[in-house]
This record gives sequence, C-alpha cells and structure tokens, in this order.
Amino acid sequence: DRPMSANSMNLDYVFGFEAKFLDFDKIKNEVMPANRGNRQYFDKCPWHHGTLFTTDMPTSKMGQWILEKEKDMDPDLIELIRLTYARYFKIKTAFESGAAPSQKRIVNALLGELNQYRKKASFFAEYDAFDNIEILGEDFIKQMKRDLPPLVFRTAILNERIRKIEN
Repeated sequence: DRPMSANSMNLDYVFGFEAKFLDFDKIKNEVMPANRGNRQYFDKCPWHHGTLFTTDMPTSKMGQWILEKEKDMDPDLIELIRLTYARYFKIKTAFESGAAPSQKRIVNALLGELNQYRKKASFFAEYDAFDNIEILGEDFIKQMKRDLPPLVFRTAILNERIRKIEN
C-alpha cells in the first residue's frame, strides 16, 4: 500500500491473496523485482522465487489481470509434470515399502526431473465451491445462496466469469 515499499526487500516467494484487489502494476514494478534472495539456501527448491495468487472471480477491470495469467501456462509441461509425478510416486512408494531397494537412484533422478520442470511451470486453474464440497458442506453453499447478493454468489461461490455488469 506504500509506493516502493518492497524495493529494499529480498524475497524468496510471493503470495498474493485476494488477487482481484491487488494492483498488478505495483506487483510487476515493485514486488516481483524483490523476489530475488537466498539462492545459496533454496536453489534446489523448485518453488523458490515462485509466486502464488489466489482469489475469487474478479468483478472489475482491476482484477482482470489474474485471468490473463492463464496464457502463461504450458498445458504440455503441466501434463509432463503430472505423468512424471505419477511415475515418481509409484517407484518411491515401492522403494519405501522395501519392495524395490534398488530404486533409490531412480527416485532421486525423477525428483530432480520434477524439480526442473516445476521451476519452469506456471499453473492456472479455476475452481468453484463444489470442488471443495467435502470441507464446505452443502449447507454452507445453501446458506450463501440465501445470504449473498446474486452477483457475489455467482462470482465467489460458483466462480463464474462475468463478462458484463449492469451500471
């Protein structure tokens, strides 16, 4: 909220919650350049210097930048990560259960591959409250339907992209 407040920082990761309310120009010009520190400690971590933005669906122009992030995702790379992880998990589970003690080298190699892919990956996904129904419960969604204005319910709970808003 203060101009140039991130300039003297050395950040290892950026979290942006309620991203639809964040000023993307400030993020680009002030926060992202500060995401630069501590490579000597975290260089092998695939999430080091990463970013995570979460929000419900934007309803104004200010928050539309978050939807543009979908273009940064490479679906083929994400699928490669998923497939490599499935193979890694299978071999790691066998190794940990003692069934395949000779697999440690393969487990480590696959983890190294995964980390290299993850360092280059951008992931974009949209979810609605029904994707989290086990935690939220049906009653919560029914209550939100009753209590929230229709536009807020559609964007915050159903995660609908609203193209045009009255007034």
